[in-house]
Amino acid sequence: RRGPLQALEAPSCIQNTHPSLLSKAFCIMSISARKMRTTAVLLVAFGATLYVSTTSSRQQLRAAVAPTFRTGVRTSNFAPHCNRLRRRMLPRSRVAEVTTFEGVTEFLGGRQPLQAPKCPVTGITLPGNVHVVGLSHHTADVSIREKLAIPEAEWKAEAARLKSFPSIDEAGILSTCNRFEVYYVSHDTEIANKELMHFLKTKSGLDSDMLMPNLFFHDGYDAINHVLRVSSGLDSLVVGEGQILSQVKNCAAHGSDQEGSFGKVLGKLFNVAVTTGKRVRSETGISKGAVSVSSAAAQLSEIKAREDLGVAFEDAKIAIVGAGEMTRLLVTHLASTKAKQPLHIINRGRERMEKLQDMFPDVKMSLHGLDEMWDEIDQADIVFTSTFSKDPLIDKKSLEAHPRDKKLMLVDISVPVNVGYDAKEVDGVAAYHVDDLKQVIDANKEKRMAAVLEAELLIQTEIKDFEGWKQSLRCIPAIKMLREKGESIRQKELSNAQNILKGLSQKEKDTVERVTKGIINKLLHGPMSHLRDPEDVMDRVEFKLETVQKMFQLDPDTIDPMESSGKKKKKRSKNQPAVV
Repeated sequence: RRGPLQALEAPSCIQNTHPSLLSKAFCIMSISARKMRTTAVLLVAFGATLYVSTTSSRQQLRAAVAPTFRTGVRTSNFAPHCNRLRRRMLPRSRVAEVTTFEGVTEFLGGRQPLQAPKCPVTGITLPGNVHVVGLSHHTADVSIREKLAIPEAEWKAEAARLKSFPSIDEAGILSTCNRFEVYYVSHDTEIANKELMHFLKTKSGLDSDMLMPNLFFHDGYDAINHVLRVSSGLDSLVVGEGQILSQVKNCAAHGSDQEGSFGKVLGKLFNVAVTTGKRVRSETGISKGAVSVSSAAAQLSEIKAREDLGVAFEDAKIAIVGAGEMTRLLVTHLASTKAKQPLHIINRGRERMEKLQDMFPDVKMSLHGLDEMWDEIDQADIVFTSTFSKDPLIDKKSLEAHPRDKKLMLVDISVPVNVGYDAKEVDGVAAYHVDDLKQVIDANKEKRMAAVLEAELLIQTEIKDFEGWKQSLRCIPAIKMLREKGESIRQKELSNAQNILKGLSQKEKDTVERVTKGIINKLLHGPMSHLRDPEDVMDRVEFKLETVQKMFQLDPDTIDPMESSGKKKKKRSKNQPAVV
């Protein structure tokens, strides 16, 4: 501005300057000042616009995430309000779901599923990671577990449904009275978890607020460790009990048959799990003094009989509703106690009861249909229930409809429950469920702690072997290429020496064949053993593969895709010559 500049007295260094140069300098300074002021105004305006446009988004995000970290269960959505330019710059942030899994927060957007990674050296598709999602007696009570319980006859169908999801390569389901677990293999954990949560919410009818706090999630090493602990009985309500091993065997059988949903990874893992379960029980004292859920129920009734009924256990009349596997185990334990006989067995079909009777020729049994159930309950002192009924068979209303003049003990070992939770509200009735068995089991935990430590060490060796096997999957094609390379060189050199070898007898030719094969095998034994050795870090495996590839000039394009994928190749016709 000229006025103030003219009114000021210029310093001596400026007074001696030529007037034309001074005017040009002041003109440049004036223009620069105007540009700086304009730039500052634009920056302030842009900052204000940015603040206003993102305030709503930040508030929504804060409201969505803050409760999640406080409670760990809330699921929310947010959509940033961006102008057109910034929306193009942030295409994946327009819609995101906040989901927590054991304290891990995932932002799920509308992206495409990740492709299965390939080995950078051999080019084969790498196996996915093992995951386990579920709930057990450690994380959820029976009222939640029964919402997700699946009968064994439906394991295969539900696993096939899970495998149909694009992000899941292999799947298996294990559902017992104490746990519900989904095992799966996936390359994209984020999308697989989202699809699995939808499956669990649909199956249980529970929303995220009810379901999420009861779930556990393991992947990779933790998932493998969990499966082996389950099969070994270390994660059971009764540590060391043997029933879970047979259930894991059944899961493996369903998953590995022709219509099963197991692949190479889960098939191998469950074979290792069954083997580990057998080793733990045979090589440690984990099963000494351990009981199944059925025998724990019988032991509980034996302890509580005098307190709840006022009579000795050996004088109490016993009725059992159901004739399945749990009943068989229950009868096995009752037969070794002073339980009063005959045992009154109640079931819908007579065939199972007669089969059960044939299994225990030394145990007296009285067989009854469901139409006689209440007649038998009215006369019994202790009633065990173990059926696949989805609705309670005995509850407060039905007990009040059948009044009795003596006390009654109900022990329910079913999931879903056969005895309603309100049954204990009836006078003279004591009702126990699966979760009540813990008081029987806690007494034996200290005795088995030393055996548990031994079992843990054994499990660690099995995990290391499984991890080594999984690493070897990416090395198998390289080993195959190495063998083929050596055989190709051997055949080529023998072909070049045909003129020299043609005068040899057949015995001498066989000797040459055997000697050359032996040389190749011994030369390749070291590199192949080096490839098979398990590594703690996967980068080392790839480094070894890359080193062997460069050293022997292996070509990844020669890998047979059928063999690399684990599929069987068609047999070559007898008349078709072999191609070397």
